[in-house]
Amino acid sequence: MSYAGRSCLLRVILLVMSVPGVSATVADEEWEADLVSWVQRRDQTLRDSDGWLSVSALHYLQDGDFSIGGGKDCDIHVPGSCVPQLIGRLKVRGSAATLTCSAGVCIRLNEKPAAIAHLTLSGDAAEADGEDRISTGTATIFLIRRAGLPALRMKDTENPLLRNFSGEQRFPADRRFVVTASFTPAAPDLLQTISNVRGDRLQIPVAGRLDFQLDGKACSLTATPEPDGRLFIVFRDQTTGTETYSGGRFLTTQVPANGKVVLDFNRAVNPPCAWNPWTTCPLPSAENALPLPIRAGALVPQKSVQ
Repeated sequence: MSYAGRSCLLRVILLVMSVPGVSATVADEEWEADLVSWVQRRDQTLRDSDGWLSVSALHYLQDGDFSIGGGKDCDIHVPGSCVPQLIGRLKVRGSAATLTCSAGVCIRLNEKPAAIAHLTLSGDAAEADGEDRISTGTATIFLIRRAGLPALRMKDTENPLLRNFSGEQRFPADRRFVVTASFTPAAPDLLQTISNVRGDRLQIPVAGRLDFQLDGKACSLTATPEPDGRLFIVFRDQTTGTETYSGGRFLTTQVPANGKVVLDFNRAVNPPCAWNPWTTCPLPSAENALPLPIRAGALVPQKSVQ
């Protein structure tokens, strides 16, 4: 292209950029496309056969010897298809459990056939998931610790919650709920005491505080750290308990940069407990109650807006 041609093209680009709203429109379209892609990935995650909607039961454990199986008369009932009526006996001691199968019953332990399975939880962390998985029929069983208590978590690839899931309803996308917050890191090893939906009290690490303005109101949120450096927030607002889930919503941000973090409340999601009673979600702390309605992100399940 000649110099004159390049000069003419540059003038056209500058003219377009000077038109009010043009660059903002392009940015809005890119933001909306990125949000649509994110919503699709979120939907795929929720529909995963090993995701939160597949959780079918939760049994807190005490030391003892228990029958376990698909039969309703078992001490520990395992939901699922093709699960033996009596898988066997489960012996529990502290944070360890041993399953001994009944005669003629074979399970899979970490995808390998087995007649005996040893499950353990290492360390003393209040929240932990065991690495070993028992599978039988459509069910998977594994050991977890929640609020310091050992429990068996069960999943079912044919769980009705998963099979009948119709999607996460959401407010219409609204860029007004995208804000930039100032991030103040917390002191190293700072812990915060919160509650979960069962009423258990637990301590969680604090990453820092986020301060921002929204609709002319000063807002702040306390965040916890994700392993990859992003921030995780459990919050409530003036829609909580009506338009949105009564236990609050979750929001994950990007990694803070230069003391700033973008909060896109259009990406606020329902915690697993909004659908599944067998999950143990954290509740928002008192300081994470926003003084205004956030009509962006996930709605209470099965509720829609016109």
